[in-house]
Amino acid sequence: MDAALTNVTRWLTTIEQDVLLLQEHPSDLSSLQEITTLADEAYHGVDVNGDGQIDPVIGEAGTLTAYLQGQLMATLSLTSSI
Repeated sequence: MDAALTNVTRWLTTIEQDVLLLQEHPSDLSSLQEITTLADEAYHGVDVNGDGQIDPVIGEAGTLTAYLQGQLMATLSLTSSI
């Protein structure tokens, strides 16, 4: 989950920077494609290594992966180590 949230934070930070530039220069629409792509990557993730799946690793995992990892964590049984 940590890797996914790190990726999402990085992608959304870039989107934020692009949107701020777009606000300053509203006629320059060159960043719209990047904003759209990064928003999709933040949500779905990216298959960087081409293996057909999005793994919970840096550079690949997005919000959906973080959600699924969180759901898996919720199924863990907690036991006392004492």
